[in-house]
Formats: sequence, C-alpha cells, structure tokens
Amino acid sequence: MRVELTHEVRGLQLQVSGPQGGAPRSLFDFGALGFHPRVAGALIRGFIALYGHNTIESQRLAWRGIRCFALALAKRAAQRPLPVNCIDSLAVWLQRSHYGPKAAQECMNAICRLLRWCVRNVRGTVDPRASLLPAQFHQVDSQGRPTMDEGQMKEILRCCYADIERVEARLAKGKRMRSGVAGSEEEGSLVRVIRELMDIGGGDLPKQQAVLDVRAGSSVLGRARAFGGLHGILPWLYPTIHDVFPFYLAILVQTSGNPQALRLLARSCIEPHAVRTDLERLVWDKPRACSEQSADFPVGRAWSAPNLVRRMCALNQDLVSSARSEEAALVFIARGKAGCRVISWQSIHDCLAEFLHRHALASFHLSDLRRAGAKLHHVAGRSIRAAKMRLNHADVGTTQRYTSAADLQAQHDHTILRFQGVLLRESRGSRNRVTHAAVAYDSAAGPPMETVFGFGCKDPLAGVAAGSSPGRMCMQFYQCATCPGAVVPVDDAQVVARLLGASEALQQARLRSICEGWVARFDTIYGPVKTIIEQEILPLVSSAVREKAALLVDVKRLPWIE
Repeated sequence: MRVELTHEVRGLQLQVSGPQGGAPRSLFDFGALGFHPRVAGALIRGFIALYGHNTIESQRLAWRGIRCFALALAKRAAQRPLPVNCIDSLAVWLQRSHYGPKAAQECMNAICRLLRWCVRNVRGTVDPRASLLPAQFHQVDSQGRPTMDEGQMKEILRCCYADIERVEARLAKGKRMRSGVAGSEEEGSLVRVIRELMDIGGGDLPKQQAVLDVRAGSSVLGRARAFGGLHGILPWLYPTIHDVFPFYLAILVQTSGNPQALRLLARSCIEPHAVRTDLERLVWDKPRACSEQSADFPVGRAWSAPNLVRRMCALNQDLVSSARSEEAALVFIARGKAGCRVISWQSIHDCLAEFLHRHALASFHLSDLRRAGAKLHHVAGRSIRAAKMRLNHADVGTTQRYTSAADLQAQHDHTILRFQGVLLRESRGSRNRVTHAAVAYDSAAGPPMETVFGFGCKDPLAGVAAGSSPGRMCMQFYQCATCPGAVVPVDDAQVVARLLGASEALQQARLRSICEGWVARFDTIYGPVKTIIEQEILPLVSSAVREKAALLVDVKRLPWIE
C-alpha cells in the first residue's frame, strides 16, 4: 500500500514527511540550487502539484531532474525569468552527461512539464519566448535488445551466490569478533576497538561525533583508523547496501518479478503452498497493478528464493528495530550513512554497475531479467500460459509484450508436422465410423486421392486448382504442390516414398530436358513442383521416416515426363 506523504514548505526548502507529521523522508533544498527566489518558489509549487501525490521514490527522481536542470543552467539559473534557451541548455548537458537515453528523456520530460506548469500558474518564471517542447533522445527499444539466454541467467546467479557466501562469511566473522573472540593478534586489536565503540554507542556502532564527545574518544578513533575508521568497521558488524544487493538480484532473477515492486518485499512473504507440501510460495505486492504477485519454489533448496529471504532476514535482524516504522517489515534493510533503511532505487542501479564491473559481465538492465524469465518459462512450459503464470499477468496479451506467441511457431509447426499423418488417419477413422451407414459419397470421409507426384488430394472434384472446375475430375496434377487441397503427411513413410520417387524422376527429367533442348518447358511446367518437393517438403521429413521411405521408393510408377 502506498504511504501517504505530507509536504511542508520552509522558505525555499520542501520537507517531505510520513503521514500525520511522521519522520522526515526527504528535504529538497530549492534555494541551494542557485535559482532566483521567485523562480524557486514557483518550482516548489509546481513540484507539489505535479509530484506530491507520487511515491517518495518518484519525487526523489523528479528532484534529481531539477538538480540536473540547475547544473545545466549554471550561473544563468539565477536569472528571472529563466532564459529563452533553458531547454536547449538542458539538452546539451544531458547529451554530455553519463545518463543513458531513457534517463535523459525522463529528466527532459519532467522539466518541460514542470516549466509549463509554472508558465500557466506563476507569471515571470520563464521567458515567454522559450520553447518548452522536450528534446528527443534516441532510445533502443527493449524489444529490439537481444534476450538474455539461460546460460547468462545462470552466470548472474552464480556471481550472486559467490557474493552472498562472502557476505555471510564476513558477517559471521564480525559476529564472532563482536562477542570478544579473536582469531589472531591483529584481530585482537580490532576486537578491542569494536568493544570500545560498542560501549560508547550503548551496544550500537556510534557516530563520529558521539565518539569525540567522550573522554579518550579521539584515541579510540585513532585506533579505529588502522581498520578503515568507522566506515571500515561498519561492514564487519552490519550488512551494507552492497551486501543486500546480491540477495535482491538473485531473488529478482528467480521470481522474474518487477524490479521496483520486489524492492519492497515484506519479511512475511513466505507462505506454504495451498495444495502441495513439497512447494512453498513467495508473495509480494505490486502497487502499480494493485495486485498480489507470487511464485512457487521447492522446499528445502539452499539457494531458492524463499531460503535467500530467510538468510537475508537473519543477517539484518538486528537492524529492524532501528529502521523507519514503514520499512521495518521489509526484507532488504541495510546499514549505511543515513542509518538503517531499505536499499533505494538509485542504490540498486549503483550496485548493479559495480556488480557488472566486478564480475566482468555483459551489461544488462534489471527489466531485461523479467523479459528473459518470461521467454525461458515460455520455452520450458511450451506454452505462453506458463510465462503468463510466472509473470502473474491477468491477460495473455500483456505477456506477449515480453515473449511473443510467435516465438515458438516453428516448434509448434514441427510438432504438428511430426504427427499430422497420425492425426489424419485418426480423423478419417472416426469419420468413417460415423458415416459408415451413409449412402451418399463423402469425399472428406474417404481416403485422399493419390496424385502422380505423391501428393494426396482431399477432393479431386472440388475444383480448387487453377484450371479445374467443380464436379469434374482435376487433371492439373503438376500443380498439386501449390494447391490448397493437397495433403502431405511427412510422418507417413508411404507418402514420403512417393515424394522421394517423384523427386528422383523430376531430376532425371530435367537432365534430359537440358540435353534435348526443352528445359524452358520443364521449368515452366514442372519447376514449381520440383522446388517445393525438394526445398520445402523433404527437409521437414525426419531421418527415421526418410530411411524407411527410401526402401519403398518405386520410380517406375511415375509416367515418362516429356
């Protein structure tokens, strides 16, 4: 559920707090960006109007865009009204920045929207001659990016598991040292520093100022510097943002969940399966869809997503009491400079960049994992419904944005081709049983008529071939390859034998036509049949069927082609 936020304007600062005047969540200092006071006041009003109803993450993203805008204008940000080319300046700055096309476009759109609001509601904010149409940044369509395969996904998980083992080993060692047990002389010095710091902090790692406020505090800090200072000692005692990230990424890969929704995974997310005792279910909310998401996993697997949640909760259990009330019930809590909090969306992207660099992995977006998961479940389940269930979509049409139903068309066609002879015989058999007493001739109920080149014809009296007429026997035998009435079960050895014989006869006839000077006539009359048999039909025949059919070939049954 989305937390209701309150906004309080203090001069040129905007403080965002929790519901009913709760703890401050963010402080946006518009006055520190260099804008003219009147312009800063207009931007604050527009910010509240346009983004005040959004989540705190969305508001922080909009604030980041405003800071980029101020950096792009530099000293000209103090002008009132804002200069006529302010959007052009932002476009140039974004082009030179480290932002990708998608992030740059989001920033550009947000600033243009905010400035248009200011123009409508606060006179004198922007030069009236300024064009507030957003510049366009070329973006690579996610559909056009190559989909990650199973090997890449397994490699990502392998790297995550290696990081998780290192994190657990380090924190287990830190827990031992925190209890006063040292494994070496060097560890003994660190154990003493940790004990002194914990005494000063009342059982918690204190801030630097709290250490300096006690007697001999500077001496303690001096000894702590040998181990990286307070910042270097912190990772021995508590999981940091970088420690939480591999847990988050591994669970994201396994669930194929939405990256932003999974960031707010609750500690109570594990539930027993309603029917099967060998499965357990991971459940989380997706606020944007206002729906519950879930994924099932085998019980007892050390690296399954539910067990990763349990291991993460065991590592950060001591941080729960220090976290914000609205975040204390969540899984991905870490200790950082800002205290105990859930890993932020920006921190996730920063950690992803470091993760890719550390493990020398090919670059990918978090959203690519959901698309890859959809395709892998589609293939493994041999149905798009398998991907639909994994992605928790209400409609298959939504799933097709991630994995097209046409992706498996070739496999579906191949399966049909393998068994079409069986299906055809079964169909004829059932039809014959039903219509056995019928006196009238039923062309669909009888066996297909065999044609000269090995094709079967559903109804030679139908008149569907070009040049034939309904009710009269079709004599266009050389057009069967292109006729919609042709029946070609490629899993029937008898049919394939006739096709092999036809192919051989046609090949011999073409060689004769070259020698005798009527190759043009051959290519016109028999060329299409020969091409379709050799290039479209026979390649679909399995090797087993072809071997059986080769023993049944009888080229003598074909007429002399001339």
